[in-house]
Amino acid sequence: MAEASSFWEDDWNESGPWNLKFPRLYALETNHSCLVADRYSQGHWSWQCRRNPRDGEEGSQLAALMEILSHLSLDSNPDYWTWEAEKSKKFTVQSARRIIDNRTLPSCLFPTCWCKYVPSKINIFSWRLLLNRLPTRINIVEKGIDIPSILCSICNLHHKDADHLFLHCEVASQIWHKVGIWLDQPFPNFSCVYDIWENLDEQPQTRNAKIIKEVIFLSTVWVIWNFRNNVIFNNSKFQRSNIVDSIVVKSFDFLSSRYKKSSIDWNMWLQSPLNSM
Repeated sequence: MAEASSFWEDDWNESGPWNLKFPRLYALETNHSCLVADRYSQGHWSWQCRRNPRDGEEGSQLAALMEILSHLSLDSNPDYWTWEAEKSKKFTVQSARRIIDNRTLPSCLFPTCWCKYVPSKINIFSWRLLLNRLPTRINIVEKGIDIPSILCSICNLHHKDADHLFLHCEVASQIWHKVGIWLDQPFPNFSCVYDIWENLDEQPQTRNAKIIKEVIFLSTVWVIWNFRNNVIFNNSKFQRSNIVDSIVVKSFDFLSSRYKKSSIDWNMWLQSPLNSM
C-alpha cells in the first residue's frame, strides 16, 4: 500500500493529485495531509469530512472518486519510486544526463565525437566547429557586434563563415590538397565542415587508418584556426608550406604520445602515414 503517500496531494494513483481532480471533496476534508493508509482500513475506504457531501457537484465528485477506488488493488508492499526513462524503472545518472542534454543542448547532425589521441582542447574545438559555435566573423556579426569587415582575414575576398575558412578559402583548399598528397589519397571536395567527419565514417579503411586520418584531420582544422588567429591578432606573415609542416609535426606528436599499442616511426610518418602503425 502507498502508506507514506498523501491521499490528496500525491500522484500515488498515476491519474493526478486528487486535490486538483476533486476540489470540492478536498475542501470537505478535515485533514488535508492525510495518508492513503489513513483512508483505507480492513478493505474499506473511510472519510473524515466536516459534513456529508451534498447532491450536485459534491455528490458527482464522490461517485467518480469511489468508481476509481473500486478498481484499485492495494497491497502491503512499501512505497518506492520508479524511473520512466529506464526500462528497468531504476534511476541512472546516464539517463538523467541524456534527458537534460536533449532538452538543453543544441541539436547536431552528428553525435559528439571524442578522439582520445588528441588533446581535450582540440576535441572541444572540433565540437564547437560542428555546432557552428566558433567566433568567426559571420557569427560575431550575427550576435550584434560591429566589426570592421566580415571578409575572410586570409584571402580578403569572401564572407568568412566556418565552411569558407576551413575549406573554401584558397589557402585552406591548398592545405587540404597537400594533406591529401601526403596521405597518398585523392582528396574529396568537402562542401561543408560536416563532410570532414562523414569522410571518416564512409571510407573503407582499417581501424588504424581511421585513427590516423582522424588525428590528421583534427590537426588540420586546429592548425588552420591558429593560423587565422595569428594573421588577425599578430599580423603575422605566412608561408603555406610551413602550415602543412606544422600539421605533420603536430599530428605526429599527438598520436605518438597517446597511442600506446605500438611506436610510430618518424620517417614512415613522413613517407606513408597511413601505414605507420
